Amino acid sequence: MQKPMGRITAALAAITLLVLALPGCGTVPQGSAEWEGRTLVGIDYGEINGMTWGDDFEISLSEHAVVYVRQYARLWHRYRTRENLPLSPARWQRIGEAVIAVMPALEEVPPAPHDTETPFATDAGSSSASSVVGSGLWLTWRAPDGSAERIRYYVPSDERFDALRSLLVKAAR
Repeated sequence: MQKPMGRITAALAAITLLVLALPGCGTVPQGSAEWEGRTLVGIDYGEINGMTWGDDFEISLSEHAVVYVRQYARLWHRYRTRENLPLSPARWQRIGEAVIAVMPALEEVPPAPHDTETPFATDAGSSSASSVVGSGLWLTWRAPDGSAERIRYYVPSDERFDALRSLLVKAAR
């Protein structure tokens, strides 16, 4: 059985892929990030810090919106989840440029037989930081034929990735 938070994220990822498949959604906006003939159309990122309460961060972006974000709100001493926040074309372009800059440092995670398309999963009925069981970076690319491919990458220890992460945190605000 899939966990509650995993269902939400899986649904958001599925909606993103469905929207990308709609006629007219295959056009490449000016300023889109391209790599090896593919166009960046989505980003899912999560980081888990099991040692420090409140250091966890999850975000899912499409070209036009912050689809989902979950982060610790220190002011309220709890996690805050927000969905469907607008994302300006200029901000998407900056994030895309940061993705392209870090691509040489990224290595694909080979799919495991038990992997699902859900980037984030949590224990049933829990939304605490300790319930998240995975972290990583997933990029969704559109090929010239209009098909979309979602690829998981290892998170590198690299200053270019730190710059990308900083942009993702700013987009979550």
